[in-house]
Amino acid sequence: MGRGRQAADCYAAAVERDPDDPALYRTLAEIHLENGDSDAARRIAAIAAERFPDSRDMAALPARVDEVAARESASGVK
Repeated sequence: MGRGRQAADCYAAAVERDPDDPALYRTLAEIHLENGDSDAARRIAAIAAERFPDSRDMAALPARVDEVAARESASGVK
């Protein structure tokens, strides 16, 4: 298992242990993007936006994830 996958697994476990920490969701989405898994990043971003509706940062997360994923797709980065 690669380090990126290990990081994603660790942060996913952290989200399960502390689901009220929005920073964990943001970091997990970022790790998924770094790993080239934009679908997983989008799922986490959507969950975060729904879970923290009063957080501007979490409300903006799905759009930021889409922007990064589109940029990486256009540049051929995986």
